[in-house]
Amino acid sequence: MENILQIRRLGASLIMFVNVLIDYEKEFSRAEHEKLNWFINESLIQSTNLPNSEFKNMKKAIRMVNFK
Repeated sequence: MENILQIRRLGASLIMFVNVLIDYEKEFSRAEHEKLNWFINESLIQSTNLPNSEFKNMKKAIRMVNFK
């Protein structure tokens, strides 16, 4: 359980960091932002061995972070 929480914290921190970088990178188009976000999200989700319900919760949390 502790490992899952650490993975979630790490994933959320990584996503927030990348989103900050994206905000400062004005040369990226909206489509490039979306492609990069998708790649990061899928990489994080696929690298975890969460049960299906936890997997869905993580995807939902990632979407919330990305679209704030």
